[in-house]
Formats: sequence, structure tokens, C-alpha cells
Amino acid sequence: MNNKGLTIVELITSISLVLVAMVFLFNIIFLLRETYNDNRLGSETTVRNALFLHSVNQDFIVDNIVSIGSCPLSGANNCFAFDLANGDEKLLRIFAPTVVGESHRVIYGDETLRLDGDETIDVTGIRACVRTTMPIPLPRDHGSAFNSYFILTIPITSGAINLVYPFDRDRVYITEISPC
Repeated sequence: MNNKGLTIVELITSISLVLVAMVFLFNIIFLLRETYNDNRLGSETTVRNALFLHSVNQDFIVDNIVSIGSCPLSGANNCFAFDLANGDEKLLRIFAPTVVGESHRVIYGDETLRLDGDETIDVTGIRACVRTTMPIPLPRDHGSAFNSYFILTIPITSGAINLVYPFDRDRVYITEISPC
């Protein structure tokens, strides 16, 4: 470098180095922003699914199921009927429309789980079955033991919705649901 100032070559070199550093920094910023948005959407999906399952489980635990079976599809891809001890019947219906723009959804009674944007239900992977186990003793005031599980898996693009309901097979009537 001479004492008269910067030469054009030195100026162009320093600007080039600054631009290369800025490109790397912007790439890092965009990557962090994408990661943040993906995590936020994943968290919202997890919370949404958990709230839906909480509503379903509350009915199962509080009102006790007396029978589980399939039901007429009525436009749904899959349908399951749950008769509760309080006399209510709740339907769990799974809709995976083939029409572009219609959202996939799972409806249980008055609760609706509507999938967002690109999320879809894989109807070929929906699995409902009953697994029989050894009796699991419960506290004395319950009066029975769990010796079976109703398992429902609904695969969606962001994971799966898994519903597992333990019950006493001597007190719950099961129709049209195959063993696991």
C-alpha cells in the first residue's frame, strides 16, 4: 500500500471479502428463520393434536365406554362408534377428501381436528384393533381390571394420532374391530 491512499484493486478486494461474508451471514439467518418456523409449526401441531386427544380421553375415562364398533361411513373414510355408560353415542369420523383445497379432518362428537395446509391423513395406514393382555389390577373401588386395549392409529403427514383406551373386555362389547 502506498501512502497516497487505497488503490482500486485494494478497494475491490475489500468489498469482495465483505460481500462474501455477508452472503454467509444471510444464509445462516435464513436457515435459522426456517428452523424456527418449522419448530413453531411442529409445536402448534403437537398441541392441537394433544388437545383433541384430551377431549376424546375425557369422555372415555369419565363416561366409560360400554361398546366399540364401526359405524356407517356417512361420507367419512373411516367411522367408529363409541357407546358411553351415560347413554350417549359418540362417533369418531375420519375425513380424507380427494378434492384439492378441502382440509383433512377428524371429528369426534362436537370436537373437530382440522389439519392444516399440506397435512394429510394416510387412509391406507389407519389401524384400529383390540389387544388382549393379562389383567392389570386397579384400586379396590374400581371393581374391575383392565385386560384389553383399543388402539387406533391415524397416520398424518406430521406424525400420527394415537388413541389407546384400556378397558375390561368383560364389560365392553366390541363389534367389527379385529384383534391386533
